[in-house]
Amino acid sequence: MPLTIKHSFTSPKLDGPDPTVVRPSNWNDPHTITGAGIMLAGQIIDFAGVSWPAQFLACYGQSVSAATYPLLFAAMVNQHAVTFTVGSPGSVNWLDHDIPPYGKVRFRGGTLPGGITADTDYYVVPVVGFTVNSFRISATPDDAAISLSGSPIGPHTGIHAPYGVATDLSTFSIPDLRGRVVAGSDVMGGADAARLAAGLGGGVVGKVLGAGGGVDARLMTVAQLPAHTHSINPPSVPLAGGVTSSNNAHQHISTFGVRSDIAGGGTRKVLVPADGTPTSSTNIQSDVQAAHTHTVSGAVDIGTINTDAAGLGELYNNVQPTLILRKLIFTG
Repeated sequence: MPLTIKHSFTSPKLDGPDPTVVRPSNWNDPHTITGAGIMLAGQIIDFAGVSWPAQFLACYGQSVSAATYPLLFAAMVNQHAVTFTVGSPGSVNWLDHDIPPYGKVRFRGGTLPGGITADTDYYVVPVVGFTVNSFRISATPDDAAISLSGSPIGPHTGIHAPYGVATDLSTFSIPDLRGRVVAGSDVMGGADAARLAAGLGGGVVGKVLGAGGGVDARLMTVAQLPAHTHSINPPSVPLAGGVTSSNNAHQHISTFGVRSDIAGGGTRKVLVPADGTPTSSTNIQSDVQAAHTHTVSGAVDIGTINTDAAGLGELYNNVQPTLILRKLIFTG
């Protein structure tokens, strides 16, 4: 990567007559140097500048030419000759593969063993059989290792391209970082830290290099609410077999009818029968009684009581405080 530098010390001497030697003016003027190892092909930076720097591409998921960016292609796409060991499960033999656990791989060329299909993504199984030169594969990150059968005939090529590559290897994909933050792989160092699991990680499988997911807003479900109760104030009604509260001394009033059906004439006061219609009525008061209670029988159905509805069902913001910059990848 070329860098322009200028020394803080300037020489007061005049240039000599020999142009083949370094002169004071060469020292004093800004000059460009090119160094190796200052940045690595595939390294991604945050960039706040307004002028686009040379040897960088924006990260928006685009496909770029392998021939145009050979150093970046070599950094992002690992391809190598492989052989297979058939068995239940089988193994892939790949010398010094340097592929992380759960890394995506695909295969092509020759006659592949039974159990796998050309140019189909599989995942490195990080348990028994995982060495620097061999590994087992599964159909998904959490599936069991695949059995390999038949008599594979090479040559075969294994391809590890976490962000995508064309089947003919002519183009490859740049990570799409538009509106996305970057997280470290859960399996750096080998063991799965499980900090971004698929269930609670918003769909992000943190152990698979190149996996993405998450949402900027979501709707909370009932299952996501903490356990809670609601208070209600039902009307006060007597229940079956209940007892009324005691009151002060009081009287009870009953309504009686006056009937004149006594043989030989005359009238008498009687309780009004359910099917009778008295000619006249009067109230008869009981004696004043001391404070007392009454037993109530019968059931009272108060029905279902619902609390008032609350909430609008709107999405809630799931975005952390954010500042927008460009994400650039060094092409080498």
